[in-house]
Amino acid sequence: TVSKDPRFSKYFKMLNVGIPLGAVQIKMRQENVDPSILDNPDAPAPPGATRSPCPADDDDSSGDDSSLSD
Repeated sequence: TVSKDPRFSKYFKMLNVGIPLGAVQIKMRQENVDPSILDNPDAPAPPGATRSPCPADDDDSSGDDSSLSD
């Protein structure tokens, strides 16, 4: 479901801790996430939705970085 999907769960957590809906929707728009997902937390998560880039992503920390230090 959308509320359990790691791409969107943080927005539901924000609501659960008391952040106003409008503020969460603004944050979602800033991160290019459709705020309408909040309307139905039990809806299936959309496949292939973009996720926020993660600085600790394993793809970025592969051995390729050593070739950039030439």
